[in-house]
Amino acid sequence: MLYYKKFEQQDLFNSKLNFRLALFFLFFSCVLYFSRTMIVTAIILYFSINGYAMITTRSIKILLSLIVSLVLFYTFLFSIKIERNKPGIDTLLYKIKIAPSEILKTKIDRDNHKDLWDHWRGYEAKQAFELMNSNPSSYVFGCGHGSLVNLKFFAPLSGPNTKGMKFISELHNGYPYVLYKTGIIGMLIYLGFLIRLYLYVYKTRTFSAILISSIALFYFFSTLTITGVYNFGDIVIFILGGAIAFSEKNHFNIISKPV
Repeated sequence: MLYYKKFEQQDLFNSKLNFRLALFFLFFSCVLYFSRTMIVTAIILYFSINGYAMITTRSIKILLSLIVSLVLFYTFLFSIKIERNKPGIDTLLYKIKIAPSEILKTKIDRDNHKDLWDHWRGYEAKQAFELMNSNPSSYVFGCGHGSLVNLKFFAPLSGPNTKGMKFISELHNGYPYVLYKTGIIGMLIYLGFLIRLYLYVYKTRTFSAILISSIALFYFFSTLTITGVYNFGDIVIFILGGAIAFSEKNHFNIISKPV
């Protein structure tokens, strides 16, 4: 909404009041839903729209600067004591601090609830890989969309006053999820799809192409945390569909104009 006029040379809304109201409600919604994923998404969109999505010397320097900043930030986080259940900013900092191990750590004490819930994504992936190890061909073809992961205990995932769920179909970490369901073949197709979306930015310097490329970068990241494209509650996929339709329509109109 903020950058549309810069690229398209026209207003997105006919009324400035409607524009401000829409912007306010979207911003307010973002504040209420504030999360780690949203922070990274905002950073990706900001740098992409400002021309850093394409691989250039300048964008590589920016990326290296971000990596150094991230390393310094995590060095700071591990140098201070952050309480796990303290409300406010401490909760967010604690979640940011454990984010890498939350995804990657697989050696987890299931009887230690703090350890289990802090590294739930890693535990899910571990149980999926245990099932795949019993049938090595699944690494190539997957276990199928109907296959279930055995958690080996009844996890409180189905709401209060229930026994819980011992078998689950969906994982939070999307890369093990895609590999578990569809194997290496499905993983290559998924990555190929995201790469094709990312390459839109090299086709034309239009707002829709930049948005498509930005969403591809977002999915590369969000697949680690919220299953990316396969997140059932994801609304970004509808924005992606609209951006692709808009981009392809404009491209067709350009190439079909008589010389």
